[in-house]
Amino acid sequence: MNVKVLNSKDLGTIPHANIVDFIIEGIKSLEKLITLNELNENIALLWVTPERKIHVHNLIAILNILVNDCKDDPLSGTILIEAEHLLNFLYKLKGTINGNISTNWLLGRQKTKPKEVNDQLNKIILHLEEWKKLFETKLKLDLGNKHVVASYHPKFPNTYEFKPKYLPDDYRSNFFFEVSIKELCPFTTMILFHPYAEAQRGFQEKRLLKDLIKVNINVDFNSFEEIERADNIRGFRLRGIKDDKNYPGSYFILRGGHHRTRAIFQRYLKGEVSGDLKILIQLVTPEDFPDKNLMKNVLNEIKNRDLVRAKF
Repeated sequence: MNVKVLNSKDLGTIPHANIVDFIIEGIKSLEKLITLNELNENIALLWVTPERKIHVHNLIAILNILVNDCKDDPLSGTILIEAEHLLNFLYKLKGTINGNISTNWLLGRQKTKPKEVNDQLNKIILHLEEWKKLFETKLKLDLGNKHVVASYHPKFPNTYEFKPKYLPDDYRSNFFFEVSIKELCPFTTMILFHPYAEAQRGFQEKRLLKDLIKVNINVDFNSFEEIERADNIRGFRLRGIKDDKNYPGSYFILRGGHHRTRAIFQRYLKGEVSGDLKILIQLVTPEDFPDKNLMKNVLNEIKNRDLVRAKF
């Protein structure tokens, strides 16, 4: 048995910026032993080996961190996508909690009362149920790009009438485009390749919205150093399979500003800003990315996102 029960010290070392990654890893670790779907069919299979019990205990403990300390984490919806059987498993698990099973919850290391376990599970289930509702109300953008028709993009002249007034009528107009805040969802329409840092997460969440969406339009686009110094949110659009070719693509590929887009999208989830508010993005090309296999990886990811958008 190679896995150990995570104690409070272990849990305290988990960075909140990446808590969802730890949850998904915990689910995958459990499913190397038995899938959530199998457990939904027969929850008693959970109690067959101590190793399974430890994995479940650790998973619940990390989910507790999400619910208690990171409830507005913009990546939370990823859990429902990558572990679609999790909610049903938690329903089943909650139904089994009684005097006999609960005393074995931590393999005899600690006696846990049924009410305590049920309270934990109730909070986790409620959180995930609320995220299911968010998919329908705030996160679900139907397949296609109808939602970008009124967004400015220099490559599509028919969007010129929507060009922001503060963009000058010179070459700089060709280096910026618009994205609605509701498009900054990191698991449906925005594709990024950078991990989140704990220090940056805390810093960006405290900033004012006007500072998060601020853009420097006076950039020397011939200088890599100047572009980096300007520190604008940067990226480009690509189309999904259902997108109208007469308009910009419905997928936003992010090159820079991932901590800011996370904080901006979080404000939207919390109801502090409209998802229809447009922000200006500095246009880059795939060549501006260090990954030589970028387009292959992105196109594969778009196929996956198309499936998610069609399903939810």
